[in-house]
Amino acid sequence: MLKLKTVKSKYELFGKHPGYLDEGRNGSGVRLEMLSYNAAGAERLNGITLENALSLQAEDRISWLIYHGVPAVEQLKFIGEKFKLDVLWLEDIQNCSMVRPGFSVSGDCFFAVLKFPFMIGGAEFKMAPLCFVASGKTLITFLASEDSSFEPLLERVEKSRGRICSKGIDYLAFCHLDLAVDYYFMFINQLSGELEEMEEKVVSSPGPELLKELQRLKHIAALIRKSVWPLREMIHSMRGDDSSFIGEETEKYYQVLDSHMLLISDNAESVREMISGLLEIYLSSISNRMNEVMKVLTLIATIFIPLTFIAGIYGMNFTNMPELKWRYGYFLALGIMTVTAFAMVTFFHRKKWL
Repeated sequence: MLKLKTVKSKYELFGKHPGYLDEGRNGSGVRLEMLSYNAAGAERLNGITLENALSLQAEDRISWLIYHGVPAVEQLKFIGEKFKLDVLWLEDIQNCSMVRPGFSVSGDCFFAVLKFPFMIGGAEFKMAPLCFVASGKTLITFLASEDSSFEPLLERVEKSRGRICSKGIDYLAFCHLDLAVDYYFMFINQLSGELEEMEEKVVSSPGPELLKELQRLKHIAALIRKSVWPLREMIHSMRGDDSSFIGEETEKYYQVLDSHMLLISDNAESVREMISGLLEIYLSSISNRMNEVMKVLTLIATIFIPLTFIAGIYGMNFTNMPELKWRYGYFLALGIMTVTAFAMVTFFHRKKWL
């Protein structure tokens, strides 16, 4: 059973000025690692400081810095000064989980925010947000939390699998988006599988727990849809962007990614329609079960109407009633009731009402 992990709300920043950075966040528990690579290979350094990472940069290598968690305000400001980042970007980095997926370009810097579904323990899932800044041959990724959602891409660079180490910084940015698309494909397929399993239960044994599960899945599907659309718009807009960030060799990959997002958007809409259809089937199944119960009760009541009529007549006890003092009157009344009930049951059966 899939469970939803809640995220923070943008309303926590209500009344704050644009570019506001929360000084109360000390960045404790944040881990920084660095991957430096080129076509010859890659080197991965874990648990280093930002100053050491910047000192290890080389002109002939791509420097990829990964923050597991949101760094403290002082470090954010240092990054902003070092790479000449807009203060609004720093605010979005600190509140990545609350920001709508999108991108912006300022000078030679590229900034993007995206979200993707990530499974926790095979059952619970959350929308894993991240943002990254690319400038020159340096890309800094900010993961909102410490989890393993980004490990496949890190291992891919570390082990120099594929063409990633021979490409530029624009291809590394593409790999961020491509990983998010893969997560969407995987999660939507899993969600579709659960819905197919629930379809038989909805028809055979609908109940309150099943309705609760359908309502929860509907909420999850709506959340996925709200994340898919902005990501699709973002990828489509990146292809048509006039900046020089995406090179001609990498543009074809973004084009394929755009078509994949179109497929994900269609699948997300299909999942939403499937859940709505299951809710309608559930309500119809409950209504049909109620109708069956009411039909049985109605037939029972109908059978007892003439029996009650006969019993009512012979229970009046008037003095001049025929068969009142006849020794076989009681057995005659029971016989009439039995024959009447049998005739009515036979009639209902031939009409296929029973």
